[in-house]
Amino acid sequence: MPIISKNALINFSAVQAEHPAAGPGLRTEVFFFGCSRGCPGCINQWVQDLGLYNTETAETIAKYIYKLGNPRISISGGEPFEQIKGLLSLLFFIQKEFDNKAEILLYTGNDLEDIQDYCPILVYLVTYLVTGIFIQDFAYTKIENSFVGSSNQIMYQLPFFKELELDVYGKLKDENDL
Repeated sequence: MPIISKNALINFSAVQAEHPAAGPGLRTEVFFFGCSRGCPGCINQWVQDLGLYNTETAETIAKYIYKLGNPRISISGGEPFEQIKGLLSLLFFIQKEFDNKAEILLYTGNDLEDIQDYCPILVYLVTYLVTGIFIQDFAYTKIENSFVGSSNQIMYQLPFFKELELDVYGKLKDENDL
């Protein structure tokens, strides 16, 4: 298991404030660089490149996010789990900055089974987890303001890994589930 470190570097593309389509409510979104999957039709193809572009420590990024003032945060990519030490460190430092009150949605192309070794720590750091690769044949036709891109992807609410029911547009069927 990787160790959380304030010096853990993250190769990231952007931190975007008030992103309307990155989960429930307006959210700050962090885009990790690098994804080795190369899913055809991926909405974030611009962050798939595995080269080093914009690196910063997890602690510095967390402090910047805190200064933006929004405790609703989404982390996507690229594939955040391809930078596991930076990812876990960022999650930890975001929660530290927000006194463990940040609402974090984490996107991954992995299935839950692939990341189960990290689940014991994720339940303390993440509110929502979206799993599964993007599959173009299962893509939602209207993706604006949806939380997933294709119908095979699953959105969980932690800490109990409750699978949330999504409608035909990838939005929550019942907002009361939040």
